[in-house]
Amino acid sequence: MADYEEMRAKLGRKLVDQYEEAEGFLREGSETEKAVDLLESALKETSESFPESIKASASYAELLLSYGKALLQTLREQETEDALLGPEVLKSIEAKDAAEEANDKEAEASKADGEGEDKLEDEEAGEEEAESEEADGDGEEGEGAEDAQDGDAQVSFELAWEQLENARVIFDSLSERKDHRLADVLETLGDFSMENDNFELAAKDYQAAIDVRLKVCADLVQPVGWQARVLRRQAWCGCAPDRKPRIKSYRRPSS
Repeated sequence: MADYEEMRAKLGRKLVDQYEEAEGFLREGSETEKAVDLLESALKETSESFPESIKASASYAELLLSYGKALLQTLREQETEDALLGPEVLKSIEAKDAAEEANDKEAEASKADGEGEDKLEDEEAGEEEAESEEADGDGEEGEGAEDAQDGDAQVSFELAWEQLENARVIFDSLSERKDHRLADVLETLGDFSMENDNFELAAKDYQAAIDVRLKVCADLVQPVGWQARVLRRQAWCGCAPDRKPRIKSYRRPSS
C-alpha cells in the first residue's frame, strides 16, 4: 500500500485526495474513466507545479502506478464489452432490421391500388439501389469507426505500459526502501503482459514479483494468499495460446 503520509508531505493534500479518490474507484471496479481523469490531472499538475526532481520520487511513482492500472482496467472493460457485443452481433441485428424493413415495404406494395406495374418496378429498383448505396456507406463507416477504435486502444495500451515501466524504474532505483511497492508494480506488469499476449514475459514478471515480496517479508505466512494468486496467473501463462504481442515491451535500466 502507498505511504499516504509521505505522499502528502511531498505532493500536498489536494493531489493526494485525488489519488485516494481514484484508488477508491479502482478498488470498487467502478467509474474507471473518472479514475483515469483524476490521475491524469494529478500527474499533469505534479509535472507543471513541482521541480523536475519530483519525477524520481516514490510519490510520483505511486501516481504512475495507479494511472497505469486505471488505463489497463479501461482496456479490459472495453475488451469485455466488445466480446459481449462484437461486430458479428451488430451485423446480425442490422441484417434482421433490414429484412423486417423489406417485408414491410413488400406488404405496402402489395396493398397499393391503382398504380402501374412499370411505376412500381421503377420505385422498387430505386429503393434497392438506394439501400445498396446506404449499405455500402454504412459498411465503410463501420470499418472506419472500427479502425479508429483499434487505434485508440493501441494508444491507451502503449500509454499504460509507459506508466508502469516508469514506476518500476523509480521504485527499483529506491532500492530496498520501496521493494514492497516494486513487487506491486511487477505484478501489474505481469497483468499487462498477459493482456499484451506476451505470456513468457508475464510469467517472468510474476516470478520477479514473488521473489521481491518474499525478500522483504520475514514472516512467510503473510504473503501466502498473495503468492497463491500470482502463482495461479503464472501457471496460466504456461498453457496460454501463442499469440503475437500488440507492442514490444522491454526493460529500461534503473536510473
